[in-house]
Amino acid sequence: MKKISNKILYIIAALAAFLLVISAFASERPIGFPDVPASSCYYDAVTYFAGKGVVSGQEDGQFHPDDILTSDEWSGILDSIHPSFPRPSSTPSPISSASVYQSIWAMSGEKTYAVKEYGFDSDLDAGTTAMVVTGLIHKDDVRRPTVTRGEALRLLYEVVVKKSVAVPSSLADCFSISIAEDCDADSEQLVRSILAKFPNNQLALMLAYKYSVSVLPKLPEDSAGHTERLGYVDEGQHIIYLKESSISQALAHEVGHVIEACNVSYSKTWELNKMEGSAAVSLMGKYAGKNANEFIAESTRYFIENAGNETAMTTMQKSMPKTYEHLTNIMNADPILNESQFLTLVYGD
Repeated sequence: MKKISNKILYIIAALAAFLLVISAFASERPIGFPDVPASSCYYDAVTYFAGKGVVSGQEDGQFHPDDILTSDEWSGILDSIHPSFPRPSSTPSPISSASVYQSIWAMSGEKTYAVKEYGFDSDLDAGTTAMVVTGLIHKDDVRRPTVTRGEALRLLYEVVVKKSVAVPSSLADCFSISIAEDCDADSEQLVRSILAKFPNNQLALMLAYKYSVSVLPKLPEDSAGHTERLGYVDEGQHIIYLKESSISQALAHEVGHVIEACNVSYSKTWELNKMEGSAAVSLMGKYAGKNANEFIAESTRYFIENAGNETAMTTMQKSMPKTYEHLTNIMNADPILNESQFLTLVYGD
């Protein structure tokens, strides 16, 4: 009988402890709003900060996540989260998106990227640049003059609560990739596996900011009527198009075209082609001798495809020393170089 009593006491104690935990959890349960359902992309952020008393709803009981954030609202949010953090003047006027991005990025404690360090438009502030580089905001949204209540809290939640800030580790993590519906879903993984061979540096983020990859079952014919293209670059739209069955053959080649397109001058490419074009044909085939553009694209493909192959890289270094040095400089460029330093390293004074 004594053993049974002890078991009962143990169960009662366990239940009591469980109820205390449940009670504590319930007391901190996030506050919800009718216009921010669980399916909303703002739900986690809004309910979290509302539960902490950082934000509240409007008089009608709704949160109004799509309303434009004002300076006094943002000032109040910052005061609740980080009282010592510099705050904008408290006015009822909308606060600029740039100010919000800079504030949020500063709270991340991460490196602030120089405005032109990764090929961004010269008038973008460093905070906005960093937010795009790390994928917190989309590059097409950087020109929005203001930000909504919901979006500001979502970004703040990602950085301060989830701490999900991460600089992309490779080119594969940077690029936006779209796969046509009638293509194999595994095509995206193949594209990323090839892009992962490119190093993580200034080049990677510069390319990813400007270009995306699109995989199609078949590519349209070009202006000359060629219908069997493996890939091509649309410079106007900044898209690398790839034929699904030719991803392995074409991707590194097309990125070679993009690398030159992102650079300021083609004079270095022409010079290299003039000096080492014949050696390129001997090493990589006749297509490398078509013109200077195809020469550098094929050289890039060879350089990337044979990364880690000591014999192949030694062969290239011996037969095409200037091109090998040029590609090595580009691929190994220090990510903290500014634009001028990067171009000087690659193209000389």
